[in-house]
Amino acid sequence: MTDILDHFPKDFQPREKQKDVLKKIEESVKKGTKFIVIQCPTGTGKSHISATIANYSKDPDSHYLSLINNNKIFEREANSAGLYTYAEDVKKKPHWGAMCLTVSKHLQDQYVTVFENSAMLKGKTNYICNLDPTFTVDVAPCTHNWKIGEECILKDACEYYNDLKHTLKNKFAVLNYSKFLSMPTFIRKREFLICDEASELEDNLVSHFSVSVKYKNLDYYNISYGKKITDDNIYKNISWLEKLDDSVKAEIKKIQNSAYTKTYAKREKEREKRRLKICKNLKDSIATILKNYDTNEYVCDFNADGVTFSPLKVDKLANQLWSDCKHVILMSGTIFDKDTFTRTLGIKKYDYIEVDSEFDKEKSPIFIPAKYSINYKNMDSILPYIIKQAEEIVHEYKDENGIIHTHTNKITSAFEKQVKNKNRYLFRKENITNEHIILEHSALDHPTVLVSPSMAFGVDLPDDLSRFQIIIKMPYPSLGDKRTKKLFERDPDWYSMKMFTKLIQMCGRSTRNENDFCSTYILDMNAVSSIKRNWGKLPLYFKARLL
Repeated sequence: MTDILDHFPKDFQPREKQKDVLKKIEESVKKGTKFIVIQCPTGTGKSHISATIANYSKDPDSHYLSLINNNKIFEREANSAGLYTYAEDVKKKPHWGAMCLTVSKHLQDQYVTVFENSAMLKGKTNYICNLDPTFTVDVAPCTHNWKIGEECILKDACEYYNDLKHTLKNKFAVLNYSKFLSMPTFIRKREFLICDEASELEDNLVSHFSVSVKYKNLDYYNISYGKKITDDNIYKNISWLEKLDDSVKAEIKKIQNSAYTKTYAKREKEREKRRLKICKNLKDSIATILKNYDTNEYVCDFNADGVTFSPLKVDKLANQLWSDCKHVILMSGTIFDKDTFTRTLGIKKYDYIEVDSEFDKEKSPIFIPAKYSINYKNMDSILPYIIKQAEEIVHEYKDENGIIHTHTNKITSAFEKQVKNKNRYLFRKENITNEHIILEHSALDHPTVLVSPSMAFGVDLPDDLSRFQIIIKMPYPSLGDKRTKKLFERDPDWYSMKMFTKLIQMCGRSTRNENDFCSTYILDMNAVSSIKRNWGKLPLYFKARLL
C-alpha cells in the first residue's frame, strides 16, 4: 500500500498539520481502527484531507462497475419493485472508495468546485423530470409506475440517475446526510465514510428519523387523522400514526391516478404537485418511524397545533449510517467532550486526533465583559441591560460590520424593540431568512449588524463582513423541548456538550482565513462558571482565544 501523502490532491501542497493528521489517519487504518474522530478547526483544510483519503482508497470491483454501466444495478425483481436483483451480489464485493457526507448542498458545491475528480449527488427534488418538466424527480411519473423510470434509465435520459451512476462509480462521492440515509443500503458500502461537520451529526440523525405533523396542514389537504393526540401513551400514539399512514397512502394514490393524466389549469396543477410532495414526504417520514420505533425509544411531543415523533437517542440509529463501511472518519472543528460525543453516537472504540488552529489567536480574541447572568426566569428583567451593553459595543465599531447571536426569537424581538438606530441592524424575523439578510448585509454601502438566533452553523462571514461578534446568552438548548428535557435528566454531560458545540460554532463565524481578524464578546456571566467547569474538555484552539 502506498503512503497516504502520495495521494494528496494534485496541484496542492500539504501543510505540516495536514501531513500530521493524514499520517495519524493512515496509522489508524493500518491497525484496523473503524472510528477515527478528528478535532480540526477552521483553516485546517478538511476538504483536502477528505480528498486525500478518497484518492488513497481502493478502486471499485470491475463487475460492480459493469453493473452500473449497463444499468443492471437499478434492475428490480419482477414481483417486487422494492427489491433489487443484484443487491446481494453487490454486498459481497470488497470495500472500496469513499463517501463524504456534508450538512448542506452549499458545502457539496464547494467540494466539487475544488476537486474535479469528485462526484456529487443531491436529493431528487433538485432534478427535473425528463418526461414531464412540470415535475421534479421525487414526484415524477416513475414514482407511480417504476417501468416508466426503467425506460428513462436505459436511455440515459434521467439527469438524476445519470448523476447517481457517476456517484456510484466515483471514489470520491459527496452527498448530504439525508440523501445518503435514503439510498438503498447495498449501494452505500464503502471503504471510507467521511462525516464532515460531525458535531452536527446527531441533529441530522434526529431530523431524518423524526416526523412532524401539523393538524392544519392535514385539514387543508383533506387527510383524515381522527382525534388529536392528547397523552403520552407511545403505543397509542404509534397506532394513531399507523392510521395516518393509511390515510396518506390513500391520498397519494388518489392524486397520482389523476396528476399524470388529467389536464389541469396551471394554478390547479401546482397545487396538486404541492399536495403530492407533502404527502410523499410525510409518507416517507412516517415509514421511517414505524420501521424503527420497536428498537429505539421515541418521544412524542404534542400540543394543540400538532405532534412530533423523535428518537430519544441516536446511538443505534447511527449504526444505520456506517454499518456497511470499513472505516469512519468523523471531522469537526467543534467536538466538545469527545467521550460524550462518541457515546451519543454509540461509538465505543475510536482513535482521537486533535489539531491546533493555524490562525493567530491574537487576531480573534474572545472577551467576557459580562455584568449579568441571564436565564429563563430573569430574562425579562435582565435583558434590557444586556441589550444596552451590546449597543455600546456596536457603537465602538461604528465603521465596521458585525453579528449579534441572540440564540432565541424572543431575544431578537426584544433587541429590535429596544434599539434606537434600527438602520444599523438587520434582523432575522418571520418570513425573512438568514440568506436574505446576509445578502443585504453584503450589498449595503454602510456598516450593518446581523441580528439572528440561527447563524451559529454553516454561515461564513469572512474579512470585512464581520469584524466583531456579540453573544447575548449562553446557547443552552431549551428544556421546553420534551426530548431535550429527558436527555438532560438522564445525561447532563450531553446537555453541556450541545451548548458548548453551539457556542464554539458561534465564535467561529467571523474568522475564516489566516489573515482574517475579529473580536468576540460574550455578555452572559454564566459563561465564566461554565467554561471553568468544563476547561479540560474544551478544544485547545478555543481556550487559546479566551482573554
